[in-house]
Amino acid sequence: MKKVLIDTDVVIDYLRAGVGPLEGLLTTAGRGETKLFISAVTILELFSGEIKREHIKVMVDIEERIEVVTVDKELAKYLGNLRKGIRTPVSVPDLIIGGSAVFLGAEVATRNKKHFKLIPGIKFY
Repeated sequence: MKKVLIDTDVVIDYLRAGVGPLEGLLTTAGRGETKLFISAVTILELFSGEIKREHIKVMVDIEERIEVVTVDKELAKYLGNLRKGIRTPVSVPDLIIGGSAVFLGAEVATRNKKHFKLIPGIKFY
């Protein structure tokens, strides 16, 4: 089964304009073809922006259908070691999102590949 971790921009694109891969990913997940993940960092980023009332229901639905990845001790150690090996700085939110995908063996669904391309082992959807 394919694993995909969804980046913040994919959710924003869907909420604002109904575009991007999110709807298709939710469909394949519903058929059991894809296992979807979303980082707790993405949820933080989404809720720190302006949220329209109609988007809250969609976001709650997304959270219920997609496994939320939190940073526990094991993942934190992995990310810390991963960060040591990256020569050019990657922002902490992008490190958590991208590094979590690598840790899980998942591809990242994003439109901002340049934010993640320095993370060793990263694969894109």
